[in-house]
Amino acid sequence: MKKILLMVPMLHQGGFERVCIKTAKLLQASCQVAILIFDDADIAFDTSGLEVINLDMGSTDQPLKKAWNVYRRVRKVRQIKKEKQIDICYSFGLTANLVNALSRAQEQVWVGLRGFLDLESKVYPIFARRADKIICCAKMIERQVHRDYPEKDAVTIYNSFDFSRIEVLTSEERMESAMSETEKAFYEGKKVVISAGRDDDIKGFWHLLRSFSALAAKVPEARLVIMGEGEFASDRAFAKMLGIEDKVLFTGVRTNPFAYMKHANVYALTSLSEGFPNGLVEAMALPLPVIAANCPSGPAEILMGHAIDVVDTHKVYDGGYGILIPEFSSVKEVSKRELEPEEEILEQQLYRLLTDEQLSQRYAERGLKRAREFSEENYLRELLKNMEPEVKC
Repeated sequence: MKKILLMVPMLHQGGFERVCIKTAKLLQASCQVAILIFDDADIAFDTSGLEVINLDMGSTDQPLKKAWNVYRRVRKVRQIKKEKQIDICYSFGLTANLVNALSRAQEQVWVGLRGFLDLESKVYPIFARRADKIICCAKMIERQVHRDYPEKDAVTIYNSFDFSRIEVLTSEERMESAMSETEKAFYEGKKVVISAGRDDDIKGFWHLLRSFSALAAKVPEARLVIMGEGEFASDRAFAKMLGIEDKVLFTGVRTNPFAYMKHANVYALTSLSEGFPNGLVEAMALPLPVIAANCPSGPAEILMGHAIDVVDTHKVYDGGYGILIPEFSSVKEVSKRELEPEEEILEQQLYRLLTDEQLSQRYAERGLKRAREFSEENYLRELLKNMEPEVKC
């Protein structure tokens, strides 16, 4: 049985942390797997049954200490790789990728690129040149890696989803207990647009708020739910300025986000950049009709499938599995009420889905079919295929 080490800085709530845990659990049946973390603060995932190695070398903001931290981590990780006779070390996140590449012993070094912005990092060339395999979560990222380093073995393995778990969490009993009475009242008799993401400008929520303000003027029963980690102080203030604060609910992090999504009518993604947007696929699996901005790198691949080569980021597409709209500007302007052209398009497409039941149902059905392609079985098969011939578990 071959030995796999998965490396991630921490296990707090996040996309690539979740992929790391999922990978470990799926590989357990065929390989000896351990997870290495730099710090065990705020672990948000169930690690029962998993071997977790904590370096206890947390992050710091001071440049000199950062460099010292990397050096200490590299020395310790190289020692662990040798002692455990690791065959493959697969890392998630820029910091872990750097440490993984610099701590090579005798193992295969795999680095994971989880977002398009990873390609702009100054450490990207350092670990990319040293890696044996670069695992990308989207084809657009893989193509850019091949342009940067044509000699490298770069492949795309899409994220996977546990659909049986989603079914359990959206059972009537689980959904009933997930939401407060106030939240249930917010939804009752309304047409709800929902979006998910942390409090970060990269999610483009100010575009969503401005579009929704125009939508609410046409559809009085429309409501907006934004779900994710953070205070959202800027977005709350903007909603108030737009006069829609009573029509917008910021839920924060929820243990069962699917209850909030299941009761909604449309899912909207307004990100300026993504890797592979998990929330978009989860919404499609419920099933919800979806609208997504054509940002790099995941939405077009999810909603257009193999047609991504003909996609123009400035056009609207009634895609095979959802509506793809032009990418948004990264310039944050929260002092005006007037809609930008892309925001007008979002408002128009939201209106279509909220008022055309037949269209909405058609996209919900198509989206569900597409979401099922991102199964755990497909993910594991691709992972094991890429281990050959280096490793046969």
